[in-house]
Order: sequence, then structure tokens, then C-alpha cells
Amino acid sequence: MCAQGVRSSEGNSDQQLLDRQVATHLSGLTTTDALVRVLSVAGVPGGVVRKSRCDAPPKYRLSPAGSSLRDALEAIVSNDPQYKWQIEDGVVNLLYRNTNPTFLNLRIARFNAKNVRTVNEALDLLLRTPEVQNGVARLHIGTQLFRGGLGYYGLPSGNRGDNNQKFTVDLKNVTLREALNAIARAHGRAIWAYTQGDCNGRKFFSLDFSPN
Repeated sequence: MCAQGVRSSEGNSDQQLLDRQVATHLSGLTTTDALVRVLSVAGVPGGVVRKSRCDAPPKYRLSPAGSSLRDALEAIVSNDPQYKWQIEDGVVNLLYRNTNPTFLNLRIARFNAKNVRTVNEALDLLLRTPEVQNGVARLHIGTQLFRGGLGYYGLPSGNRGDNNQKFTVDLKNVTLREALNAIARAHGRAIWAYTQGDCNGRKFFSLDFSPN
């Protein structure tokens, strides 16, 4: 089930997630930080796509119309209209409204991460799949930045720990983004971020989960 914005196609479980209360401070945050803050408070897994800037990204003072997760998401995309949000089977994604990176549409024939302890262990396996390895070279997206370079995304203290439970992700014929969402969903609270940039002629990308 997929929902975008306030469309009525949401399943009951997704609607319940969007109704969760996320009363939290949302002043002086970048778009990415704001998303991760509200998802962390709501206890909802997610992912975000962003383009790296040579200068510091703008920060916003968000004023949601209400205290629900849906209200917060609407405030985020209202302040930064290049984005849209959507929820797919319990995972919230913040994507560009028009064109998103081709890299995330790479199709992976089979991905199996069995009894992994952390999302980054699963991510390491995903990055080693032939489809992803070939895609990095074919798409010329540059050098992969050291994992963890996105930091803690401004997560409130107490929300940075692993869930201390092993989990398994077994997928066939999925896109890279679908695989990332599946890892986040299996973990329960994880949030991934994909960054692609070209700063002063230097191409680079990073794909991270918030530390766990």
C-alpha cells in the first residue's frame, strides 16, 4: 500500500502511524533533520533523498497545523516544496517531487540478509550486491563517502541505540529503495539517507542508516 501526501489510499495501519503524536521542537532544522526528528519521535522507520550542497543547507522553523505525524510531514514539504512524502507499508519516504536519483531505482534480483544484528550490517551486504556495485560504476556517481558521515541526524538522545534483536531481510526483484525500506521496516525504527552531490567538480555519494 502506498500513500502520498494526504491521498485516501492509505491502509489502516499506515493511517494509524500517521496519526501518532509527534509534539517536538522543530525550529532551526534542515529538511533532513526535521524529517528524522519527527520519525524518531513517532517511532516510525523511513528514508530520505537529498542532494548535497557546496554551502550549508537552509534551516527552517516549522509550524505544523497539528501534533500528528501527518501534520509534521505536511509542514516539512510546505516549507521545502521540492519534496513530497509518501508512506509505503509503514515506511515514510521523503523524495524529490520531480526526479529522484536513478541509483535508487537499480533493480536487484535477490537480496538476503539473514540474522543480522544492525541495519548497517544489512546495508554492507546490500552495497556488495553485483547490481549495486555495477550501478556505482555505470552511473558515474563518484566516490562513496565514509559511512556515518551524515552523523546522528539530530536525533533526540535515547533514540540512537540498536533494537538488540536479530532480523532477516529476504527479497527478490526489488529496487534499491525498496530494499532499503525493507531493512528499515525489519528493524522497526531505522532511517536511511541517500545523498548524491557534485561540489566543485567532485562527484560523491553516501548511503547511510542512522547509527544503531
